Amino acid sequence: RKKRRHPIYFKFKGLTAKGFDVLHALGLVMSHSWISKAIRRMSRMTLDELRELVQIYPWVLTYDNVVILFKIFSQRLENLQKLTSGTAATAYLKPGATALPASANQDLKEQRAANLDSPITIRRVLDLAVVGNKKLRPYYAWLLLAALIHSPDFDLSTYKFKDHTLLQKPPPLNLLPIGKDAKSMQFLLSSVNQPEASYSDHVSLIDEWLKQLHMYGKQWVESIG
Repeated sequence: RKKRRHPIYFKFKGLTAKGFDVLHALGLVMSHSWISKAIRRMSRMTLDELRELVQIYPWVLTYDNVVILFKIFSQRLENLQKLTSGTAATAYLKPGATALPASANQDLKEQRAANLDSPITIRRVLDLAVVGNKKLRPYYAWLLLAALIHSPDFDLSTYKFKDHTLLQKPPPLNLLPIGKDAKSMQFLLSSVNQPEASYSDHVSLIDEWLKQLHMYGKQWVESIG
């Protein structure tokens, strides 16, 4: 079993094919051919699973530039190592999440358009900070109090008023759910040899991600806004 787990680790740590050949000859890992086929098979199965899940659950897609080094075992003038810029994408799903209404994208566009002529002012930012600070003040006080009552020199269990409400942690404002049902799922899409340097690049990349998810088409583009 270890011979099958270790090559996956080595592969994603950038071990070269020649390195795999040496370790395989020593009987420590599976061959480079075996691990390459296994990773392609796992990637295909995972992408198929993602294609099914995005049809059922709400999902979010993020992507960003990556720089990938293509290593060459024996470099020559016509065959040198090189760096290439591309883009990697990650899809996130949460099966228990509440789906956004169908009008969410349109509502967001309208809200942004409405605020173009009335951008937020510094005064408004300060007013919001004051309102937020009032809600957070009990938690600031608790941080200071917790440092005192949990210090090694103070034995809270022997304190007469240890159960007083002033010594209790304030309730959370917006508690995030925890547990198995609240767990999010993360999937990597196939990286592409194209940077996200311009607006047209973003449009092209979104088309690429939708194609990988088998969601490419006019109806899908309209559904995601």
